[in-house]
Amino acid sequence: MALPLLIVLIQLSSSQICRTLSLEGGGSLGAYEAGAIWGLVNISNPEDVMWNVVSGISAGSLNSLGVLQFPMGQEVAMSNNLINLWLSINGSSNVFKEWPGGYIQGLLFERGLLNTDPLVETLTADFKYGINRNVTIGSTNLDTGMFGNFNESVGGAIVDAVLCSASPPFFFPPRIFEGYTWADGGCIINQDVFSGIERCLQITNEDNVVVDMIFDFGGQPLPIETKFKTFEVFSRIRQIISYDETTWWAYNAAIAYPKAYFRYTIYPSEPMPGGLLPLNFTKANLESEIQLGINDTKKLAGIKIDSRNVIEDLYRENLRLLDFIFKKKYWIIELFLIDFHSKNYNIFYYF
Repeated sequence: MALPLLIVLIQLSSSQICRTLSLEGGGSLGAYEAGAIWGLVNISNPEDVMWNVVSGISAGSLNSLGVLQFPMGQEVAMSNNLINLWLSINGSSNVFKEWPGGYIQGLLFERGLLNTDPLVETLTADFKYGINRNVTIGSTNLDTGMFGNFNESVGGAIVDAVLCSASPPFFFPPRIFEGYTWADGGCIINQDVFSGIERCLQITNEDNVVVDMIFDFGGQPLPIETKFKTFEVFSRIRQIISYDETTWWAYNAAIAYPKAYFRYTIYPSEPMPGGLLPLNFTKANLESEIQLGINDTKKLAGIKIDSRNVIEDLYRENLRLLDFIFKKKYWIIELFLIDFHSKNYNIFYYF
């Protein structure tokens, strides 16, 4: 039976460690995250990867659904289940399908270009063991324009919460949940490290919080492209925005929580396969991403890690890259107003 956060985590004292794992959004690139999780579990001491909280956006929420079903102490079984889930997706037919009237129907008469009934079936079938770990799923409320979170308190409806988070606008239809219309969490935040840390701070001190982050394309330098088709233009815009936001959130989280231990920041060491649009669910592509995640994580074996410098380097590189992409025609002004202890924060992004 699933336990609410305050029952699961209240066992920790102020002198004990709370570990949080944050997973980025990225469509089919989520297979890389599964490989990285498997790698971490298999190179680490068992206790070091007993994550108390997992937070996920979009594809990261799909992986969070796999993690939350296994209690702390069953990380090996959890990571194996994640790998098996991604390997069972043999093509897009397990994720989406065209409407009977094709793209024209999706574009003119439906709320999304593609029909995601197959994804509903896939996630429902995978949710076999219930909720056994604390989770935060981020999504975008299209009615209010605000970012929202769901946690394990929604019970079996957690599958609906994940579907909300994993519904990129235009391509996938938004979801109706708890009286609101929800879309992909990556519309606002693509790497929600803040929520996991804040949940740990409910039951322990900041210097007892250990933070792990897995990116699926936010760390790899954004490729320079010059030729696009219609769908690729839309995807490219979203890719640029997502890349910028992901590194920005990670960088500011490291600043906001100076006492927390930012341990692992894992990201692809080479360009990810599958093309510009991250909806390539072919078996060969997913196998390649999983293996890259495993290989990148194995490089960390036996190394004492503090990833604050890695996060800062990624952010600085992002600023240089954006300056190049926009050829100094656009200037980004960021105003960061935050009161973390009252959990009242706002981000203002101006272009």
